[in-house]
Amino acid sequence: ITDKPQKPLPDWTPTPETVERLQKLGIEA
Repeated sequence: ITDKPQKPLPDWTPTPETVERLQKLGIEA
């Protein structure tokens, strides 16, 4: 359960760790 509601991703530079997580989910950053 998350306290914060899901928001659209803000303009930011994804870190290599985040990119790796997205790739694992099958999402190309």
